[in-house]
Parts: sequence; C-alpha cells; structure tokens
Amino acid sequence: MGITTSLNPWTTLMHSDRGQKVSPELGFGTMVDYRGQHAESIACPADPRWVEYIADIYGEYAKLQPKELWLEDDFRHYNHTPIKLACFCERHMKIYSEKLGRKVTRTEFVKKLLQPGKPTLERKIYLSVARVEMKKVARLIQKTVARISPTTRLGLMSSFPEWHAVEGRDWDGLFDSLSGTHLRVSRPHLPAYNEVSPLQYSRDFERYSRVTTELVGKNSDVYPELESYMYSPFVKSRMFTKLQLESTQMLGATGILLNLFDMMGNGIDETYDYAELLAESKDLMNLGTQHRLNVEQLDGVKVLVSQDASFNLQTTRGENPEELLPKEYSWLSLLGSLGVACKPEKWTNTSNFENEVLAVSGQFFNNLNDEQITALLKKMSCF
Repeated sequence: MGITTSLNPWTTLMHSDRGQKVSPELGFGTMVDYRGQHAESIACPADPRWVEYIADIYGEYAKLQPKELWLEDDFRHYNHTPIKLACFCERHMKIYSEKLGRKVTRTEFVKKLLQPGKPTLERKIYLSVARVEMKKVARLIQKTVARISPTTRLGLMSSFPEWHAVEGRDWDGLFDSLSGTHLRVSRPHLPAYNEVSPLQYSRDFERYSRVTTELVGKNSDVYPELESYMYSPFVKSRMFTKLQLESTQMLGATGILLNLFDMMGNGIDETYDYAELLAESKDLMNLGTQHRLNVEQLDGVKVLVSQDASFNLQTTRGENPEELLPKEYSWLSLLGSLGVACKPEKWTNTSNFENEVLAVSGQFFNNLNDEQITALLKKMSCF
C-alpha cells in the first residue's frame, strides 16, 4: 500500500527530569548546570557510558528498519528543566581546564563565560566543546544505525534557533554527521502548542520555523511538527490547526508530522473531526509536495543570521545565560507581519551579496570583521 513507518523514541538526553533517575544499571553521569545544580536524569553528553548507551539503543531501534529514526529536540545542552546552561560536571570541568592550560573551578569558568563585554576565551572554549561533542555523538549513532539498517534515515527535531546558538550548534556539521549518505531530514518546530492570534503565529513562524529551515539548508527533507497541547480542539481550534498545516508550504515542506492526540494512551478521538479538516487540505498539500517551494530562490529583504552568534555577541550584565541568546531574527517578524517579502539568510565567511537589501538586527555585525562590514555597506543597502 506504499505505507512506511518512522520511529520517534522521544528522548535522547531527556527534556527534563520529570521525577526520573538514571538506573544504576546504566550508570551514566548527569548534567550539571552553570549554578552547580545537578540533574537527576538528563545525561551528560560527554560521558562515554551515555554515548555508548545511546548509540546501542538506536541500534536496537534500527532492527525494526523504520524509514526514519528521530532524535528529539532534547538533543541539546541548553534548556533542560530544571537546569539551564550545561554541562559543568567534573568531567567537563576537566576538559575546560585542559583547554585553558590551568585548573579552573565551575564558578570561575562560568563567571568568565558570561563576563560583560567582549567574548572571553572561556566562552569560546565552552561553545566549541559543546559543538564538537554533539557532532561526535551524532556520528556514532549514525554509524551504528547504518550498520544495522542501511536504508534507515536519521532525522532531527529542532526547537528555537537561538537556544541552539547557545550550545554553539554547527547545523551543517551536525546534520551531515546524522545523515551519512542520506538526504538530511529535518523536523522544525511549529511554534504554537496552544492557539495564539494569527498575527502572533505569523511572527513566530517567521523567526523560528523559517530560520531553522534556512540553517538546515536546501538539500533536506522537511517535516514540520504540528502539535497541540493539551490534546483537543479546546486548546487549538480546527481552523487554527488548518492555518498551521497549510502554511508549512512556505517552508518547502516535504510532509507534515501531526501530534494532535494524547500520545500517552487515550488514542484517537473521532469527535475532534480532524479527519474532515485534513481531507479539506489534502489536495492543496499534495500539490505542495509535488511542487515544493525552493526556499533558496526566494527574493526580498535578506535578514542575516549566523550560527556563530553566541560566540561573538557582547553581554551587558554577565549574570544570566539568556544574555547569550542572539536577537538577529527580529526583522523577520516585522517584515513578514507587514507583508514585505523577506528571507532569512545564513551568513558564512564566503557569503557575497551585491545590490541587495539586507536587514541586520541584534549584534549581528559582531560576527564580521571590519573589512566584511565595510564591504557589505559599500555593495548594498542595509537597514
């Protein structure tokens, strides 16, 4: 019948503790955040016991030979309830100390990491370590899965791009590590678990979903996640769900992932009438998949973003990790709301723009040297 299945195990490092503790049988270490708070169940991504475990368990899942195997958006360093920026366990502190060439305590290291003003060596070390270790884990999972089920593709869900900037995510490197010989498979977050105003949704869609799609790149299959929580039309109307569904074509979506019913056991409730909603949109969505929008060919104001933003921005108070969140996407929310054609544009050192209109916000220019900034101002209009 042409039906395939994918498998989403739902947790990698764990989204949050949720009252769980690591089984002594597994025995891997957990994250420690910048305040010294220890997680009970959220894995330390540098613990070789966890790295071996997660690769082995994905190997077990691969024995089912699904078309896709998913990694959830908990595959990250930042924003795991109840902890925030991590990891600063003894293992990581040893790594940071070796790279600094001297022993450093967590308190000393974090203070320098967040220090007001220009980025410090400590911040660059922290972000570089986080960037490298996630690619290392992804590559080991990919090798294990490929050995057992060569046709299975690994896909990754991503949440807010600025969160991932605070862990120094290398989008190309991470997705290349996961993909192996396959096409990249991306599951961007559609930013509304509950219903909000269409205007608010359009702003969030521009700055989160579109930016994620840009960072993953054009050579990818895109399956946005449409989720309702709690699961019923009482928290999100069918009309709003339809808006979310059909707007995914603006991402050049390959398909859609629907999380509309309680996944913990209540099953499908036919009285929600989602079947009728999906039937109404089906012809349009099928047409969209047959003629996918090439987001690389979109024109208009280019809003510049950088995956290296947290490496380069300057903090003001040096007290909270949220000071490391980039604010480069603001123009997208405004221009999109006003109906002005715009496109997020990932900056690289080989980027070359001429006679175009660029929009820059936040501390984007801190990602460039003086020569690059001068070249931009001479060749085009910026605002």
